[in-house]
Amino acid sequence: MPEPVRIPYPFILEHLTAEDIVVKPMFGGYAVYSDAKLCLFMVRRVAPVLPRPEGADQNGIYIATTGENVPSMALVFENAEIQYLKGDKIWIFLAESKDNFEEYTIRACELIAARDRRIGR
Repeated sequence: MPEPVRIPYPFILEHLTAEDIVVKPMFGGYAVYSDAKLCLFMVRRVAPVLPRPEGADQNGIYIATTGENVPSMALVFENAEIQYLKGDKIWIFLAESKDNFEEYTIRACELIAARDRRIGR
């Protein structure tokens, strides 16, 4: 029998209350889907997933959003790093090393459970 998958930050599963939550491996981390939309990406690795400046945080939770939602999400997740990808794809990065990591991660889960339209793509 295969060993159960051990995701980073298992406490988030306690806060994701929607019945349609799906967790899948993705690019060396784990993607969290709700309502068939990518909502979160969890990463805890020694080797970087993406090239980052020396010493830059990479482990943590990435919240999927779009450009139109950045201003309002920046108010909810103050001091979070905004990472712009191609087009309108944005990640709001909650670094594991920050003091507010667990608080912000739980807040993201609450927004997902409430089906906040600003999270997911």
